[in-house]
Amino acid sequence: MVTVRQLVLSVLLVGIASGQVVRAQDSLRAQRFEYVIGATAAFSLFDFLAYSGGRTVFNFDNGSSGLMVYHILQSSLGVAINYFLYRTCGLPAALAFDLTWWTWGDDLAFYGWADALNLPSPWLNRTDNGLRNNPEISWASWTPIGMVRPKGSSIARSTIVAQAIVGFSISLAFLW
Repeated sequence: MVTVRQLVLSVLLVGIASGQVVRAQDSLRAQRFEYVIGATAAFSLFDFLAYSGGRTVFNFDNGSSGLMVYHILQSSLGVAINYFLYRTCGLPAALAFDLTWWTWGDDLAFYGWADALNLPSPWLNRTDNGLRNNPEISWASWTPIGMVRPKGSSIARSTIVAQAIVGFSISLAFLW
């Protein structure tokens, strides 16, 4: 089994190696930071609006068609953002966005939008917030820490937040 350390080092080495090839593109360092942070904010806002709004209209239980449509829309936006970042700023920007998503940074921003907008119920808000109300996160099995844990287990909130911060920090290093 691959350890978290090996996984993080592999991703970091791929980012560094690929970054040297595409630095010749005409994007400035500040532009790469702006686009990746903007893309992360936009993706997480879409995620918040689509999930919170969609769950008021559609059934989002596991395996439901409403949840499937939501995931197709979410994935399509992710692919479009990746293509835009790659064409505009190069491979390191696309990898930085992906790493932020994979390490739960976009989900952390999702809950940030819930707090910042504080829309009335049934929308997620400051009182109905999955991150704040649950000390254990059970819906992050696709993240690096989630992949090395036993199937169906939960991750401590502090651990998943730390993972998101480390992932975002490494993402910013890709752009340097």
